Amino acid sequence: MLRLDDVTLRYDDEPALDRVTLGVPDGAVVGVLGPSGCGKSTLLRVVAGLERPDTGRVRWDDRDLARVPTHKRGFALMFQDGQLFAHLTVAANVAYALKVARRRARVGRRGRAARVEELLALVGLEGFGHRLPASLSGGERQRVALARALAGSPRLLLLDEPLSALDTGLRERLAGDLGRILREAGTTTLVVTHDQEEAFALSDRLVLLRAGRVVQEGPAAEVWSGPADATTALFLGYARVLDGDPAVRLLRAADLEPGGAVALRRSALEVVDEGTSAPDPELLAGRVVEARATPDQVRLVAVVPGIGEVDAVAPPSSTIGPGARVVLRVEPSRVARVPVA
Repeated sequence: MLRLDDVTLRYDDEPALDRVTLGVPDGAVVGVLGPSGCGKSTLLRVVAGLERPDTGRVRWDDRDLARVPTHKRGFALMFQDGQLFAHLTVAANVAYALKVARRRARVGRRGRAARVEELLALVGLEGFGHRLPASLSGGERQRVALARALAGSPRLLLLDEPLSALDTGLRERLAGDLGRILREAGTTTLVVTHDQEEAFALSDRLVLLRAGRVVQEGPAAEVWSGPADATTALFLGYARVLDGDPAVRLLRAADLEPGGAVALRRSALEVVDEGTSAPDPELLAGRVVEARATPDQVRLVAVVPGIGEVDAVAPPSSTIGPGARVVLRVEPSRVARVPVA
């Protein structure tokens, strides 16, 4: 198990990491999520041994790693661009890691070939062994990089923004595949990313980092359903955070107990009818001020008396536009309570 205890690292007296404490259980995939510049990549470099913290400890199974050099930690680091050897085939790229590992464990040529085939099958690249990296798509190159990282059977796999160089559609597809591969491999993994969907697709547990500090940690589903504060909720992708009387009214409409602020997903309110009044206390009436069609839905901004502006959605076939009067229903599963600061 990886453990960081009160790790602090400063650059020019400014903390890049500020008393960071976290753990990565054996076999788990832990995602470190945060905006650019929050210290995610610095954290990964500290774990890898590429940076030395000013204070605090990095431990593996209770062994302090302060005096253990990078190449002896048994960790594998995969960068966002994969960094494949352009002159080597896919199979040779993966086998390279096995040749390095052979110094620690006797692996013959036949054993390496079998292991390469096994790893390429794991990442969905059977039959690609003879190809050169230049002939692969961005997603395929990342799969090769992952196979190479797994080849040496690392104790810990470190992933630095593994999908950020890919276009949106490919990134979404590969995130699900990568999560499956990591779980099948059973390798303890620490992944850093700024992309919320990528983090939730990959991770069993999440650590939210802001300005070098851990602001929330826990199972991915719990972090999503219970953001630590309003700033965290908005970063996670919630569209708005309401407090005070607007929050009370919305919680009442959702048939939820009042108390605290409330974070709303973009799809938390759905159009159920057009009209000037809500016939039920669990419905809200509003006036549309913005409408934007997408392939899946029409995204609206409506003004609801006593609440203010809220986001809502209508079916893709809807012709609702600015000025329309609508009746809205709150979907409780798309609402999260947020502690009031």
